Amino acid sequence: MKIKFTLIMCLLFAKVSFSQTLPGLFNLSSGNYTFTTWAAATGAGTFPANMKIHFTNDPSAASANFLVEGNTDYTCGYNLTARNRVNGRDAEGFSFVATSSAQYDNCASGTAASTRFVGAAIVGLNTTGRSNITVSWLGKLYAAGDGTPTPREMAMKLQYRVGATGNYTDVVDVSANPVLFSSLGRVANETATITGTLPAACNNKAEVYVRWIYAQIAANSGGTRPELGIGNIQISGQAVAPLTLKHFSGTVDANKVSLTWETINELNVSHFEIEKSTDAQNFSFVGKLAANNTGAENSYTYTDIATGKTSFYRLRIVDKDGSYKYSGIVKVDANEKGSIKLFPNPVTTSVTVTHAQATNNSVIKIVAADGRTVLEKNIQTGSTTNAIDVSKLVAGKYILLVQNANGVQNAGFMKL
Repeated sequence: MKIKFTLIMCLLFAKVSFSQTLPGLFNLSSGNYTFTTWAAATGAGTFPANMKIHFTNDPSAASANFLVEGNTDYTCGYNLTARNRVNGRDAEGFSFVATSSAQYDNCASGTAASTRFVGAAIVGLNTTGRSNITVSWLGKLYAAGDGTPTPREMAMKLQYRVGATGNYTDVVDVSANPVLFSSLGRVANETATITGTLPAACNNKAEVYVRWIYAQIAANSGGTRPELGIGNIQISGQAVAPLTLKHFSGTVDANKVSLTWETINELNVSHFEIEKSTDAQNFSFVGKLAANNTGAENSYTYTDIATGKTSFYRLRIVDKDGSYKYSGIVKVDANEKGSIKLFPNPVTTSVTVTHAQATNNSVIKIVAADGRTVLEKNIQTGSTTNAIDVSKLVAGKYILLVQNANGVQNAGFMKL
């Protein structure tokens, strides 16, 4: 009897068990991703290229979480007339139709798992070598809700995720509002082109997913759920600009050599190898720093032991694919003493720096131990002393750099 019961339960669970899968990745460096047409006669279990459509939980439920992964692949045809479904709209793409009843497990009759509501459409991307990724689509309201006096507000929200697992995140505009096509204030058959730009976190990544999820924004007076369409999807990106080494310099202070450099457009970079020579021809490895690998400005400091002799340094800039290039060579004269001095040190509120006479466009920068530039100040031309307010800095070690037409000099200090 126990064996029969176990077998029956296994069969029941097998009947309602589903799985969701992810789409193949479109290589954005090969061109723009485009989706325009999906026929109503398309067979069940098929999807547009590099796209999957998922069932989700009830989008009108008060407990609905619109950031989690979908429940299962959409397994029905695209010409159903009842319950939760996706309609093929030919040259206009497809539309999502939600109702209060989940779609049948077999898409026709019988039982209906509570996980079979519409829904979400996901496009897979490989954005390696691409930045500033823009997503646009044509939204359409096929049928408004019938709630009175105010129908439900439903929307197709644009989201993203980097990697194959984890929650999705809403794409937002410059005012931090979600990018979406909403039924609010629209009439049947009204269309609008919606455009959003993915955040920098999606740039130059091997695996990115873009998702449109059908979500209730406000129940209002209830009633039927608006039918919303997605068509003419266009996804594009710009080629990643090559790394720029803004400066690379070295100074001697007591028994140590301080090397500093700054970069921008630092994407797909693995690390920096510091190499040293006594003749500017034969170099050897002395150290390594991991790259921040961001498009923003990045600052680095490396300290070597001074030998009392003139030394030459260069950077070996290594990309994630193993390719590399060299920086220019920096000469560090053992007899050269840094003209930058800080006091007091350690410091609590304000540090005074004395330096060589400032030239046009001279700046002072303070760099944290993790390489972030935490403060930047322009220096008045001709000045030799500046007081810097560091009261808002957290306690720790910092490097202060003075950058002018003659190069960069630096000194370390401790913030208490």
